[in-house]
Amino acid sequence: MPDGSTMPKAKRAPAAEAPAGATILAGHLLRVVRQAKLATARRNTIPILSCVLLQVNDGRITAISTDLEATSSAAGPASGVLPPVAVPSSRMAALLHNLAPETEVTLSLPDAGSLLIKADTLKARLIAQPAEDFPVIKEMPEHAARFGIQLADLERLITGPAHAISTEETRYYLNGLYLEPEPQHDPPRLNAVATDGHRLAAFHMDMPTGAEVWGGGIVPRGSLTILRHILGGRVAGEIKVTASDKAIEFTGLDWRLHAKLIDGTFPEYRRVIPKAEGGAVCTVALPRQLSRLLGTVSAVSDERSRPVQINDGSSAELSVSVRSPEGGEADMTIPADVAAWEDGVPHPRIGFQVRYLRALCEAAPKGFTMRVQDGHAPMRIEFLGGLACLMPMRV
Repeated sequence: MPDGSTMPKAKRAPAAEAPAGATILAGHLLRVVRQAKLATARRNTIPILSCVLLQVNDGRITAISTDLEATSSAAGPASGVLPPVAVPSSRMAALLHNLAPETEVTLSLPDAGSLLIKADTLKARLIAQPAEDFPVIKEMPEHAARFGIQLADLERLITGPAHAISTEETRYYLNGLYLEPEPQHDPPRLNAVATDGHRLAAFHMDMPTGAEVWGGGIVPRGSLTILRHILGGRVAGEIKVTASDKAIEFTGLDWRLHAKLIDGTFPEYRRVIPKAEGGAVCTVALPRQLSRLLGTVSAVSDERSRPVQINDGSSAELSVSVRSPEGGEADMTIPADVAAWEDGVPHPRIGFQVRYLRALCEAAPKGFTMRVQDGHAPMRIEFLGGLACLMPMRV
């Protein structure tokens, strides 16, 4: 069972005391079901994990789902009382999908094994799983760190480095984002780091009050995907974070996400970051334009691992080329307003995975600098609020 969540335990009201049911607008119900179902296990042999647990009391409806690694809950206004009931989340969402948001929906339990749904001309009955089989979520420990992060800052922290998260299951400790308080830095900051061994991205923000006592942890890739979905539908506000050595929990006004942390040690990533001195520096002023140009020049190659070659020279022009025995070759000089080298400083010929460079352009759209020491050393990339490095490829 999941550890460390502050999700409330479902109140198991005796069936004999249950009133006729609960009423909620279809728009509110669909929203909470869709949001909760983000954590529903899609492929599993345990039926309850494909369900959303619904409950109505105290004027609110809550919906909870879990895959035993992440637990997502959402809440909204409702009237009446509905004892806890677990129904398939996908079927519930599909039933509500085409209802007008202002349609009143009535939920009731005609018997212990089903949920009755009435709305306008719709009447449906969903087979329910026993609510008592739904995993019980434990409270977060008292010693857990508690702090707040503005939504925009949190979204930047979890989105910026995401492209560098590894998908290699054998190195499970790289399959997530390492959140690391760094109180010794001047000024203190909270880092978010990801690497797959070929590239590394590290974003940071000023240390939130209360985060300095946390030892850090690796948030799994799947939980980050859920969190990005949740944050993507919101504009502003403070997100409350509760973190221990086992789990982390993010809480908004009407939602909560609990995630187990990866049980592993993140590598000493600072050792692979090149020093910020020496070498040749290229300033990329328009990253997204550079990404489009790189996409054009790499079109002659069908292979994902085909490198783009940054050609050597001493002029300010950034010249790139791609060679493919099967597809042909292409060369391009990048316009100076998009990217340019320090004029007169020699720069080496060096190759990089083109999709890595393009992902970096999307992660740092306001511009960055690339520092290259030689054709074999990692490239250091610096941008506002973070840095990255890319390992070169043989060309």
